[in-house]
Amino acid sequence: MCSTWRRSWDDRGARAHPHRPGASNWFFHIAGSLVLSVVRGLLITEVLEPRLERLRVPRQQSEDAEEGRGAVEDVTDLTIDDRARRGMRLADLRCGPGRERVARRVPMEFGGRMARVAVTGSSGKLGRVVVDHLLESGWDVVALDRVPSPRRDVVSTVVDLTDFGQAVEALSGIDDRHDGVDALVHLAAVPAPGLVPNAATFANNVTASYNVYSAALRAGVRTIVWASSETVLGLPFDEPPPYLPVDEEYPPRPNSTYSLVKTLEEELARQLCRWHPDLSMTGLRFSNVMLPEEYAAFPGFDADPQLRKWNLWSYIDARDGAQAVRRALERHAVGADVFIIANADTVMSRPSRELAVEVFPGVPVTREVGEHETLLSIDKARRLLGYEPAYSWRDATG
Repeated sequence: MCSTWRRSWDDRGARAHPHRPGASNWFFHIAGSLVLSVVRGLLITEVLEPRLERLRVPRQQSEDAEEGRGAVEDVTDLTIDDRARRGMRLADLRCGPGRERVARRVPMEFGGRMARVAVTGSSGKLGRVVVDHLLESGWDVVALDRVPSPRRDVVSTVVDLTDFGQAVEALSGIDDRHDGVDALVHLAAVPAPGLVPNAATFANNVTASYNVYSAALRAGVRTIVWASSETVLGLPFDEPPPYLPVDEEYPPRPNSTYSLVKTLEEELARQLCRWHPDLSMTGLRFSNVMLPEEYAAFPGFDADPQLRKWNLWSYIDARDGAQAVRRALERHAVGADVFIIANADTVMSRPSRELAVEVFPGVPVTREVGEHETLLSIDKARRLLGYEPAYSWRDATG
């Protein structure tokens, strides 16, 4: 009778609740719940907790670096394949018990590896040189761009930074690539006015910058260096500059959609640093980027000073631009700041003061300038970043 009653009760329950298991299925229901609990526990233990731990360790790692603790074998010269053959996981190198990974803005002082940095726009004209220089300086580099990095010894992923989800994953971790970064160098952008319609320039550059900064903050990154531009100074100077040499002390004067975005990015950085007092954001107002093979054309600029007056006859050797990026990454300062980055000389053979008086009559020259000294002042970068250009087109052309 008891068995008959129980069977009748189960039948009524099944009829009243079609999705409710009868007594004969309770075992499988409970077993399934146990399996889900185990899977959930494994996800927390193996995935979430290590991620959270990675975000918790930066302060202790900085203290370890300052006090000289945690020195391990220097693996700077090992390629990714070499590390794999030796059984070295990237996560082990970064977060193992003897970690020498450097967090925030403190460079390694005791011969170990530097921190890992993501470089967006890594396949671009400046980006390629920046990646080379950072690798040569001991940094682990994650190369992010819409096309793969030409280097085979660098972690490289194709990514569309206008897609927020891709930006988040690119900086938080990608399977078989990396499990997070310590710093960000943001160079990706439509690189000049007029390459695409204005609205496309605005939509791409603003969206990519917001996405990558927001993704970096979510990933625990607190050191960001980005490419601003000389264009915010008022290029092409159809309206004369307020004084010469120009510097960072007067408000931006954007005269194109491209330049407008760069101006907005500088304000975005200031507000993000207000929201996050431990955040360091350094904007580098790069001059016109040049590669050594382009120097052969420079002597021809002398024929007409108007040809290059649009940026005060300035330029930046990509190798010196990369140096500026590295120095900005190593900077010990929180908050947002911007620096003009140019080479020490102009593209012209004529004296700089003579050019200024001829092309910009009535604009005050506020100090003595060297014979061929740049009229985009790099005094602030020299003083605060330790930046000092090492190259000149004059050396390349004789």
